[in-house]
Amino acid sequence: MTRDPHIELVLDEEGFRRLRSLWDEVLFKADHRYPFQSYEWCKAWWDAFGAGNQLRILVVFDGPLCLGICPLYLKSVGPFKQLAFLCPDRSDYLDFIARGGVRDIVIGQVLSYLASRADDWDLFVLNNICWSDKEREFFLAAAKKNGLKVASRAYTKSPYIHINMTWDEYLAATGKKKRVRKKERRILRGGDIEVVHFKGSENDKCGPAENLFEEAKSIERRTWKYIEGNPRLQGDCKTEQFFQDVFKSFMKRGWLDLWFALVGGTPRAYAFSFVFDNKVFAYNSGYDNSFSRYRLGSLLLINRIRDAFENKLEEYDFLRGEEEYKFEWTNNTRRINEYVLFNRRISSAVGARILVKMKWSLARSALLKNLRYKIKTFLSG
Repeated sequence: MTRDPHIELVLDEEGFRRLRSLWDEVLFKADHRYPFQSYEWCKAWWDAFGAGNQLRILVVFDGPLCLGICPLYLKSVGPFKQLAFLCPDRSDYLDFIARGGVRDIVIGQVLSYLASRADDWDLFVLNNICWSDKEREFFLAAAKKNGLKVASRAYTKSPYIHINMTWDEYLAATGKKKRVRKKERRILRGGDIEVVHFKGSENDKCGPAENLFEEAKSIERRTWKYIEGNPRLQGDCKTEQFFQDVFKSFMKRGWLDLWFALVGGTPRAYAFSFVFDNKVFAYNSGYDNSFSRYRLGSLLLINRIRDAFENKLEEYDFLRGEEEYKFEWTNNTRRINEYVLFNRRISSAVGARILVKMKWSLARSALLKNLRYKIKTFLSG
């Protein structure tokens, strides 16, 4: 390695498409690998939501060798120009994509490049970031070295189960053996209930990805989240296009892991995860409210976690959010932080104060949290 890296900037769709094979090569040699960094995920999001924004993919090379990819886009927020990773609103983890061993070089090059072009942007928002203390300290030092300022906040936690034993050993070690088995038997005795698991590629006997997506979407329309006006899979044509593309491309790659709970032969609950890098990323689930007494969500969760143990995966990641049910299974968590990078221009400092710090202050407001809760309660009847 020459240690004389340089950056190539990708600004258009054609350049984005040409990165496909290179993207895989770098991602699967990275220290941090998430499905939300995959080419398929980022491209599906850009195809659905990219209109009106500008691609800014920074590709770091050392001679002919690609060291890393920083998949950004630029959007206008009022008078301010804001950079962010692709797919910031649908991804539980985001990060720079860098080959193992050269992560610091990639981040240093990206920050140096951005500092040298400060007129092109006001803010760089890095949300859903999961870094160790050492990685965080390096990022802050690299920003300071390049004359950039950083604001940050603790956002949430991400619970996970580290799998290093059998399912029975895990249940025994956590004192759950009798409780979990009793709960599962009680749920299955409650009616004509069946659990169906679809995994693998479209060559398997799981039907077209589009049909499975439509089935999940149909169930979601009868969930509390939908009634409260907070659906995950639908609500507008762009969101549906994004998830349809993800279902199809992830199924082809063998990354989609989809479960249904049937009552009387009719699907009444769904859950889907991504099996990626020998880990489960538990992304979304829902159940028909009129069948809440059957505890179908709990039934699917037991099956999904047990399946991860039986297939000897490394980890079951509940992803971001501190919902109580997750901590019934584990005490292990990762910190999820949000960072905002801004430069020394006045517009950058003003943008950071108006768009970021004010937003963070409002997010901590007990009054607004209570108001949001009352609105949701009203909408749910």
